[in-house]
Amino acid sequence: MVCHYIINYAERVNETTKGNLIVTKFDSDSSWKNGSVLKLKSQFDQFANENKLFLIFEDEVSKLLRERGGVNDQDKEDVVLEFQSFLDGAYLNKGNYLIIATTNKYTDLPAAIRRRFEVKSWKVQRIQTRNRICTN
Repeated sequence: MVCHYIINYAERVNETTKGNLIVTKFDSDSSWKNGSVLKLKSQFDQFANENKLFLIFEDEVSKLLRERGGVNDQDKEDVVLEFQSFLDGAYLNKGNYLIIATTNKYTDLPAAIRRRFEVKSWKVQRIQTRNRICTN
């Protein structure tokens, strides 16, 4: 359901901005040591320095930004810290991006991240209702 609205929104914005909109997601997958945070920093630099509009859609953001204290994974912790730095203004914010993130486990996100997002909750109880919503 959310994807449907995002695509429609992106198409409308792209029409009014003459193709100046880039729809993307956070890219932090890397097998290199510190590679994940370096890729994320590069992407944040792109948002800050390009003269484009970015619609950033991250599905299951809790997989990218987990609460600390679980598995001892320094790379994951660095990603969370860099994401917090981005949200706190460590990168130039020209007002040219919108982040839309979804998760089934909001409580898995670090409290510092949760405070920075406006939360909208859609609870669907029945699978049939969920399927009908997704196909419309």
